[in-house]
Amino acid sequence: MKQCLKKNALLIGVLLLVTVVFFWFGRAKAGFFIDEIHTYGLSNSHFAPYITDAAGGSLEDTVITKDQLIDYATVDETEILDFASVYSNQEADVHPPLYYFIFNAVSALAGENFTKWTGLLLDYVIYIAALIVLYFLSMELFSSNKAASICAVILYGMSTIGISTAVYIRMYVLLAFFTIVLAYFALKLIKTEKYKYCSFIGATIALGLLTQYYFVFYAFFLCAFLCAAFIKKPKVLVRLAVCSLIGVGLLIVLFPACLQHIFVGNGKVVGGVSVTEAIKDVSSYPERFNKFMHFVTYGLKAAIFCACLAIIVYRKFELKKEIVIIAAPALAAWAVIAIVSPVLEERYIYNIAPIFVLIAAWFIKDDMKAVYVAVIACIICLFVSKPNNLFSNYLEYDASLEPYTNDKCVYLQDNRFEGLTYDFEQLLMFDEIYATDSVEKASEYLKDEDEAVIFVDEDEFWSSGYDADELLPQIEGFDKYEQLYTNGFSGVYLISKGAA
Repeated sequence: MKQCLKKNALLIGVLLLVTVVFFWFGRAKAGFFIDEIHTYGLSNSHFAPYITDAAGGSLEDTVITKDQLIDYATVDETEILDFASVYSNQEADVHPPLYYFIFNAVSALAGENFTKWTGLLLDYVIYIAALIVLYFLSMELFSSNKAASICAVILYGMSTIGISTAVYIRMYVLLAFFTIVLAYFALKLIKTEKYKYCSFIGATIALGLLTQYYFVFYAFFLCAFLCAAFIKKPKVLVRLAVCSLIGVGLLIVLFPACLQHIFVGNGKVVGGVSVTEAIKDVSSYPERFNKFMHFVTYGLKAAIFCACLAIIVYRKFELKKEIVIIAAPALAAWAVIAIVSPVLEERYIYNIAPIFVLIAAWFIKDDMKAVYVAVIACIICLFVSKPNNLFSNYLEYDASLEPYTNDKCVYLQDNRFEGLTYDFEQLLMFDEIYATDSVEKASEYLKDEDEAVIFVDEDEFWSSGYDADELLPQIEGFDKYEQLYTNGFSGVYLISKGAA
């Protein structure tokens, strides 16, 4: 044990440094994106995938209590390891269930307490596991070049995009883990040609696809490059092809709903544009490529800097076959994702970011000075390019609502769960929320009040598309309203009866 700790002391030290950085930003995380609330609800709500279901199937003239919201997002002792519910909820959603199974199991530690730390602690464990595998992948890829391997861990683990992935309470950190594992097994197959690695590749493909469907892009191109590498070795080639296809088949067998998720609606499963629409819209390609290039340059500034510096200092230009086979599929996947993604968001390339880092670390020689440069570069870049998904503006939202939490709260929406999900954390500040699509019924609910807080579901594309300026003056008995803030799909207003 002591020998192992001594041998890996530098790696352990780096992981401790990453831990400090992760919890620094984890502590600063002040809110949730709508999809993160879905993580909690889909994992923990008993056969009720959305807030609509948790409220009895309708948000028309419904009072939703704080306890109901907490119950939607947490587990009690009867819902721990409630995998049948998780599976059913994911059939109704648009993602496969593996991460949600794990999330449901971990949620038992928090019980009926809704907290960001349920998701953050899970993501932290997966993130550290991913970095450990990345280290061993780098050691294999870089011929035991320890400095370059440690730099790879630093340049990803302390990168803006890496921390953004880890503090985003979604399946993408697990997806990154399986992407690194897949690359590791691919490299072991290249070096040893042992058949067992074909089986490991097939199993990883199944697990990756059961985590998120976008895993298919890197997996497909990596397998294509591997097949090309083994074209003159038919036994390995056939076994690899069969195991890879079995991996895909396992997704279909274990989660048949994937076929509906992927193909129904022409790939348009979550809004935005469909896959076919995106491919046909050639005029949007420049904007898409520019946007996704920005995600890389913003999120991996330190890695890009260190790669450029290493090329200048070490004058190392050659690329060997292994780095091409591992890295080129990530570049191809990046291009495809840039074209077909339903919305232009960096989360779709979170899983291939560690592979990009390998390209940067490749140019670093076995020089421990590079490790210090990488650490300093990452720390500077984290302050220049702060991680996403922290939602520090939610502190302002909470402060805006704090004086009015004893007032009644009304949510005007057209029987849509999206807005309430987006505003979930702020709605918890009220004991109950009256959800309705009727101004008349809102007036009746508020008839004895002098003031109230009104959430108006305003987004036209994703949600109800209501016009606050049109609706609020129609609430009887109130002659004054002011906007407190806007967030996501809604505008939040204080209405009052004004001076007597």
